[in-house]
This record gives sequence, structure tokens and C-alpha cells, in this order.
Amino acid sequence: MSTPRALEGVRVLAAEDFLVLPWASMLLGDLGAEVIRIEGPSRVVSRRFVPFPESEPGPQWWEESGTHHLWYRNKRSAAINLQSPRGRSLLQELVKLSDVVASNFRADVTQRLGLEYEVLRRVKPDLVMVNVTGFGQTGPWRTYGAFARTIDGFTGLSHLTGYAGGPPVRANPSFMDMTGALNNAQAILLGLLHRDATGQGIHVDASMYETGITAIGPALLEAQRTGASSPRSGNQQDWMAPHGCYPCRGDDRWVVIAVDSDDAWRRLRGVMAEPDWAQDPRFDSTLGRWEHREELDGEMGAWTATQDAGDVFHLLQEAGLAAGPVLDGRDLLLDRHLQVRGFFERHDSAVQRVGTRVYPGRPYRLSRTPGGSGPAATFGADNDYVLRELLGLSEREVDALIAEGVVATAPDAGEREPPETQRPRDLLRRHAIQRHDPDYREVLGLDEGPEA
Repeated sequence: MSTPRALEGVRVLAAEDFLVLPWASMLLGDLGAEVIRIEGPSRVVSRRFVPFPESEPGPQWWEESGTHHLWYRNKRSAAINLQSPRGRSLLQELVKLSDVVASNFRADVTQRLGLEYEVLRRVKPDLVMVNVTGFGQTGPWRTYGAFARTIDGFTGLSHLTGYAGGPPVRANPSFMDMTGALNNAQAILLGLLHRDATGQGIHVDASMYETGITAIGPALLEAQRTGASSPRSGNQQDWMAPHGCYPCRGDDRWVVIAVDSDDAWRRLRGVMAEPDWAQDPRFDSTLGRWEHREELDGEMGAWTATQDAGDVFHLLQEAGLAAGPVLDGRDLLLDRHLQVRGFFERHDSAVQRVGTRVYPGRPYRLSRTPGGSGPAATFGADNDYVLRELLGLSEREVDALIAEGVVATAPDAGEREPPETQRPRDLLRRHAIQRHDPDYREVLGLDEGPEA
């Protein structure tokens, strides 16, 4: 008997692309929801994203993108052309059979396709609908598009990230996408809770712009308290010292250390065997350490440079100090702690060039309904399920829809030009990657897959 999953029996219809919504619906799929992704044959953007097996797209590259296999795991794929009236009517028929409709089209695109909440609620009165956009469904910027990086700037996050005297530096390639996705998943769950409690549907208007602003609350409070904007300060913190990222022994190895009290400082001194420089009375108090943080960071960096990042991490943690090594993707995949907790999950893809890969799980554990993930669907793989099993169309009707271009089994011819990529040796030469392990499959215990 299979383990029950928390959202078993919930059907989510997702018209989605990029990350801010796909990651949210991915989490719902992990928890047992049936997520049906509506894909357009004339726009296969997410399937173009790297990485590809051995950095080289194959003849059917749209089935191979690593990003696609992560974002769209667990989901069904129905390739329906929403640009056609018949495609939009099929979608409305599916809405009747769904609990949730989620879309991250711009507000003007949603209106043009006739997919607004006020339209769809007439089809299904208790519908939970989530519209995810850069700036929301109302306001003067409602039709503007956005990526995570541009939202970083709009929200003030970019003003806070970077080094003193330097330009803004992005915090993470997709920080606002990931933050927004978690909020979107939460909003969908709240919508379902509301529906189950009242029998009424609900519309969620989710804005990446406003999501980002909620992440910089302290800066907003500071502006109200002093009328000033905080300067960029790199790895430093407003009152902790030492607080930074320090070099360790080896190539590009680092450890992060944060000391939040005089007691923690005394314990750190003990771990460092009480070096002479640490006896400086300027460092005896929190304020003194903070005022002389540049000198302190220099001494700290000289000490950590003699240490192995993993060893110093354990030494400091065992002394009750907040510290952690800076890990890269390879380190994380081999991390013993994550392996013991079973964080990573393996999917066996039906796409031969992809084969078996390792994917991150969920950042929480549910004791009774732990959930789990599975492989991503190939393009239009679930057309028959959606059209014949759910909507009751005949084989002849489905064939006619394919002939008319309403339903697709592959991307349009104009979308099949493969994306440009470079092999690992070329990326190394350009310093676009730091290193390449040609034996990575053996190290990770994966299947043989394509040759390098």
C-alpha cells in the first residue's frame, strides 16, 4: 500500500513558464496534487534552459533540459494552443474538472486569452485561482513583465546587496522567483482551505514586486526611523563582529562565521587557542569589535586560511558557534548529512539521454504524508489522458484537434532550433565553470548515460 500524500485528489491546472509559478506547483505535486501543465507549442522557453546532458542538446533537445526536469517534475503535460478559440474552450472544460487554476501570464495576456478569474468562476464557482505576475493585476504597471533580477532592483534588494562603495550585486540568480514561489504555494493552500471551509472560490492576486518588498522590512523601518538608506556592506552585519566569509585552505574554499555576543567571542578565542592578536582590548566588547571590524576580519582571515573549511566548521559548531563552509553543487550532492536525511531523490527519466539524475527534495518533513517526486513528462505526453479520459473526446476528435494545430505532440517547427551551448572543456577554457569531473556519474552512482 502506497504512503498517502497530503494533497491527494487535488487537481491543479497550471498555465506556467519560468520559475516563480512552476516551482510553486512543483511543491504541490510533490505533496500529491495532480498538476496538469498546459504547454504552448509555439513557446517552449523553459525547455531551452541549460544544463543539457554533457552540455550538448540532442535531436530532441526540448525533452532534455535539466531545468525542465527539475521545475516540471511530477507534472502532466498537455500541449494545447491557447491562441486558438478551440484551445481556450478546451481549457475552460478542464477548469470545470479542476480545483485550482494557476497562471503567470501578464495581466494583459490573461485578459486577451479570456482567462480572468471573473470569466472562469462562471465556469466553476468554487474555483481557487492564482494569478502570478511581476506587478499584480491592478495598478499602472499591471501589464509590465518582470524577471527575478529586475524585481531585485524594484524591491530595493539590489540597493542592499554588494560591497561598500561598489555597485549593486545580485543576491542570487532567482531569489525573487524562489521567494515568490514559496508564497504562491502557500497562497494556493490557503485558497483550498478557504474553499473547503466555506464552499466558495477565491482569487489570489500575487505580485513579485510586493513579495520582494516584504523581504526587506528592516530597511523600510530604518528609513522611517532615521530618514536614511542603509549603505551596501558586503558580508558585514550591522552589529555582529566577526561576521563574514573567510578564506580557508585549498582552492576557493571559504567558511562563514557569525559571532553574536561577548560569550561567543570568548569561545571563538578558545577554539583559536587564544592567539596574541585576539587579546587586543579593542576586541573585548561587541561595540569594540564592530568598530574595528576591518582589522578583526583581517586577523580572522589569516587564521582561517590555515584551516580546512570542513574541519573549522565542525570545531566551531562543537563550541556552540554559528559557522558553515561555503559549499558548491558538487559538495552538496556528496554531503553526508543530506544523504542521511534522504534529501536528494533520484528520477529515472524516459528520455534516454537524461537517464537517472539526482534532484533536491523538500525543505520540510511531514511524518504522515511525506510526499515524493517523480520524473517530468515529455512534451504533450498526457494529451490522451486529458482529452480522452478527462474530457471524454473520441480518438477521431483528438486526431482532428492535432490536425488543426489546436493540440500538439511536439513544439512547432519554428521552435525546434536548438539553443547554443558549449561543452565542458570549452566552458573551462572560458572560465565559465571552475572545474569539471568527467567521472561524475560514477561518483554519484548514476547510470552510464551519454558519453562525454
